[in-house]
Amino acid sequence: PGRDGTPALGLFGMAYSRVYRILADDTTTLITGDGESHTSDRGMDISGQDRPGVMISGDRPVNTLTGDSSVTDGATGMVISGDGTTNTISGHSTVDNAIGALISGNNTTTDFSGDITVSGGGTAIIIDGDNATVQNTGTSSISGAGSTGTTIDGNNARVSNDGDMTITDGATGGHIIGDNAVIDNVGDTTVSGAGSAALYVDGDNTLIINEGDQTISGGATGTRIDGSKARIANTGDIAVDGAGSAAVVINGDNGSLTQAGDLLVTDGAMGIITYGTGNEAKNTGNATVRDQDSVSFVVAGEQNAFRNKGNINVSLNGTGALVSGNTSQVTLDGDINVISVQDSDGVFRGATGVNVSGDSNTVNIAGNVNMSAEFEQNSLIAGDTPLTGVTVNGANNDITLNGTFDINVGDLSTVSGQALSVIGLNVTGEGNNVDIRGGISITHSQNTDGSVSIVTGINLNGDSEVTLSGQSTIDTATMIGGAVTLAKVSNGGSLILDDNSIIDINVNYIDVSASINNALLVANGENSSIANQGNITSHGVYSIMRVDNGATISNSGEILVYATSNGGGDDRTAVARADDAGSVIHNQSGGDITIISDQQPVKYKGFSFFPLKWYNHTFYAMLASGYGDVVNDEDAAIHLQGAGVYGVSAIKGAALNAGDIYLDGFVPTLDDEGNITSTSYWHPSSLYLTSAGMVAGSTDGGDGDATATNTGTINVNNAGFGMMALNGGTAINQGTINLTADEGVTKIDDNQLVGMAALNGGTVINDTTGTINIDASYGKPFLADNNSSVINYGTVCFDSNCQSSDQYNPTDSNVSLAFADGDVITAAGETLTGETIITSPIATQTVHVTNAGIVSGGKVTVRNYGDVPNASTGSIRRVGSASGGVGPPAGT
Repeated sequence: PGRDGTPALGLFGMAYSRVYRILADDTTTLITGDGESHTSDRGMDISGQDRPGVMISGDRPVNTLTGDSSVTDGATGMVISGDGTTNTISGHSTVDNAIGALISGNNTTTDFSGDITVSGGGTAIIIDGDNATVQNTGTSSISGAGSTGTTIDGNNARVSNDGDMTITDGATGGHIIGDNAVIDNVGDTTVSGAGSAALYVDGDNTLIINEGDQTISGGATGTRIDGSKARIANTGDIAVDGAGSAAVVINGDNGSLTQAGDLLVTDGAMGIITYGTGNEAKNTGNATVRDQDSVSFVVAGEQNAFRNKGNINVSLNGTGALVSGNTSQVTLDGDINVISVQDSDGVFRGATGVNVSGDSNTVNIAGNVNMSAEFEQNSLIAGDTPLTGVTVNGANNDITLNGTFDINVGDLSTVSGQALSVIGLNVTGEGNNVDIRGGISITHSQNTDGSVSIVTGINLNGDSEVTLSGQSTIDTATMIGGAVTLAKVSNGGSLILDDNSIIDINVNYIDVSASINNALLVANGENSSIANQGNITSHGVYSIMRVDNGATISNSGEILVYATSNGGGDDRTAVARADDAGSVIHNQSGGDITIISDQQPVKYKGFSFFPLKWYNHTFYAMLASGYGDVVNDEDAAIHLQGAGVYGVSAIKGAALNAGDIYLDGFVPTLDDEGNITSTSYWHPSSLYLTSAGMVAGSTDGGDGDATATNTGTINVNNAGFGMMALNGGTAINQGTINLTADEGVTKIDDNQLVGMAALNGGTVINDTTGTINIDASYGKPFLADNNSSVINYGTVCFDSNCQSSDQYNPTDSNVSLAFADGDVITAAGETLTGETIITSPIATQTVHVTNAGIVSGGKVTVRNYGDVPNASTGSIRRVGSASGGVGPPAGT
C-alpha cells in the first residue's frame, strides 16, 4: 500500500482461518502494523459484493473506530485480522445483506457500544478466531431470514451482551459455531416470527448465561442448542407465546440448563425442551402455562433429567410438564397448580399438570399437586378436555408422588349440560407403577340440577399398578351414589391401598331426583383389582367398593361407616357391591366392615338392585347384584348396629359368610365423636325391614335370584334376624347362628329376634351342619309367612338344650317338610293334614317325589327341578309350582 493507506494496486486481498473472499479497492481504508494504536472515524456507506470499508491487519494493535456505518449488498464494513487485537467500535451500524464486521485472528478483544440494525440476511459481527472476547453494550435489531447479530466461528470465545436485542422474521441473534464459548446476555431480548432465534449454538461445551428478560412469540425460539455439553443459566424471566414458539430447545447431548427466572407459556407455545440424550434441566423459578397445546417443560429424547423446584401454574387446556422421552429422570419439587378458569369467551376449561407419555421414565413428584374448579350458577363449562393433575399414558414408567394431592371442585352451575371431568391421576399405559405416598384430598360440592362434574382421584385403565398410602380425605355434598370416586380401575389394572392408607370421608346428600351408580373405589373388567389394607371411615353413608364385569376387590383393612343423617336425600347404600357375573368382593382375613346407623327405614322410590326395593335409609355391608359374588372370608368380620342394616347380602348372585357377623338391631344414639351413648328398639312396619346378618332375594317378585350361605358364625344381639330370605332368595345356614340379649332387655315384638326368616316367597334352610343357639328368652329359630318356606335339617339349641331336626321340626309350624329325590309324601291309605311340604329348593337336577295318599289342610310347593306326580289313589288339596317344577293339579 501507499503511505496514505491506499493500495498501490487496484485490489488488496486478505486470507483468514475460515475462507472469506474480501478484496480491497480504492475506497477501502487499510491500516497495518503490529502493536500500533489506530483511531478512525469510520463514517461510511459501503455497498457491493465482497467489498470492505476498513481493513486492519497486524498483531496486538489497539483499534478505536467511531462513527456510523451502512453496509449493504454483500459488502463487509470492516475487517480486523491478526492476533491479540483490541478493538473498540462505536456508532450506529446498519447491515443489510452484508457483513458489518469480520474479526479474524486469535485472542482478540472487541467492545461494541453502538446500535446495530441487521436485515436482508446480513450478519452484524463475525468472530473468526479462537479465544475472542466480545462486549456488546448497544442495542441490536435483527430481522429477516438468514440475518444474524453475531456469529462466533472460533473456539473459547467470551461474549457479553449488555444491550437489548430484537430479533424478528426468521433472524438469529447469535450463532455459536465454535466450541467452549461463554455467552452472557444481560440485556432484554424480544424474538418473534417463525424461524427466529435469539441464540443458536452448534458448538460443544458452551456456557450461556441469560440475565435479561426474554419475550418470544410467533414461532420463534429463545435458545437452540445443537451442540453437546452445553450449560445454560436463565436468570431473567421468559414469556413464550404462539404455536411453534419455544424458550429453549436442546437438541444436543449431555447439556444442562437452569431456569431461575419465571416462565410464561401461552397460545400453544413450548417452554423448555430437551430432545437429546443425557441432558439435565432444572427450574427454580415459577412457571405459568395456559392455552391448548402450551407446555412449559418438555422432557423428550433419551436418558434426560428434569428437576423443578418452582411452582407450575396450569390452566385453559395447557400442560405443565410433558415427559415424552424414554428412560429419563424427572423430579418435581415445587407445587403443581392445575386450575379451571374462564377463557376469552367466558367458558371454563380443563388443563393437565404433568403428562408422562414416554416409556421407562422415573418421575418423582415431591411437591404438592393442587387442582381447583369453582363454578358459579351461570357458569359455562367445556367438557371436552378434563382437568387432570397427572396423566401417564406411556409404558413401564415409575411414578412417585410424595406431596399432597389436593382436589377442590365446587360445581354450582345450573346451566343445563355444563360439567367438567376432574381426574387427579390418570394412568392409561401398560406396565406403569405409581406410588402415591401423601394421600389424596378431595373437597367437592354440586348443584341440584342433576348435571354434575364427576371427580376421580385415580383413574387406572390398563395393566399398571398404583399404590395409595398416607392420609386421604373426601368431603362432599352430592347426589345419591356420589359424584366423587377416589379410584377407578379397569382393563387389568391393580390398585393397592396399603396398611398406611387412611381415608376419612364426610358426606352430605342433596335432595335431587338424579342418582349416580358410583362408589369410592370402583373396579371394572376381568383382571382388574383393588386391595384395601388400610382404614376407611365414612361420616355419613357412602358406597365404598364396587366391582363390575368380572373385576375383584378385597378388603383386609377396617371400614367404618356412620350411616347418620346427612342432609335429607336418598342415602340407601351398599358399602361393598359386586355387580355382574364373575365380579367378586372379598372381606378377607383380618378385614372388618362396620355399619352404625341411627336412622330408620322410610318408604321411598324404588331401586331394583337393592333387596329392600322401596326403602330409603337401608344399608348393606356387602351386596351381590347382577349375579356377582360377595364373600366374608374366614377370620373376617362384619359389625352391624341399628335398624335397616344388613350384612352379607345378595339380590341376584351369591353371598357367602365364612367369617363372623355381629348384629345388634337396636338403634343407637351417638355423641359428636360417634360413640354410642344409648340404644333403643325400633318397631319395623314390615317384618322384612328388620336388620339381618345375611339377606337373599328381593321384596318384589321378579327382582330376586340369589343364594346366601353361612358357613361361619352370625351373632345377633337384642333384635334382628340371623339370615333372611326374600322373594327369589334362598338362605342356607351351614354354620352357627347365635341369638343373645343384653342384660335387662326383654321382648317388645314377637318376631324381634329370629335365627332364620323366610318372607315374601323366600326359602331358608338350616342345613345338616347348621346350628341355631338361642340364649335370649324371646329368641326364635325360624319365621315364615304364608308364601315362604323354612327347612330344617340341622340343630336348634335353647340354652344348652339342643334338638335335632327330627326332634324340633314337629314343634314348629314355620318349618316345612322337605322332600328329596325318591321320597314319598304319603303312601296309599295314609293321610297327612296341615303340613307345609316342599321339594328340595337347592336341587340342581330333577327331584322325583311321589304321593299315593291324601294331603289336606296344608300346602305342597314344587320347587324348580321338582316332579310330584300323584298315584291313582293320591290326592293333594293345595299345590303351588315354581318355574321349572312339575306338580299334579290341586285336588287330584
